[in-house]
Amino acid sequence: MLLDEIGARLAAESIATTAGEWRLHLGMLRDSTALPHTAVAIIETPGAAPVDPVDYGQPGFQVLVRGEPMNTSTGAYTDARQKAEDVRQALHLRGNEALSGTAYAVIRAEQEPFFGGEDANLRPLFIVNFRAIRQST
Repeated sequence: MLLDEIGARLAAESIATTAGEWRLHLGMLRDSTALPHTAVAIIETPGAAPVDPVDYGQPGFQVLVRGEPMNTSTGAYTDARQKAEDVRQALHLRGNEALSGTAYAVIRAEQEPFFGGEDANLRPLFIVNFRAIRQST
């Protein structure tokens, strides 16, 4: 599945893991102070219609990066911004390879990382949207 495949790529590049400093979340990012502040979430978004006549899908996904609270960390904004850029660099124009057994022709960032504001706990949020072209499963 898309989230698992992209998550495995980010983990392999040591950008986010399920147990590291930057926690990897698939599908959603819960807004809870009981969870670690620094997080990277991969969320499915609407993609485009499949490519005809070839059997390729065009799924979309968003990566949301959350940093430390801005009122407790002087580097919260820049650290979260840099992590979002690390994600973009790791995934943008990645292609002609298999991720967890699924063939991807290309993955493209749809824009540079952008500041999405702060959550209720003053944690900065950065967003990068992607579109992939992959062999339909």
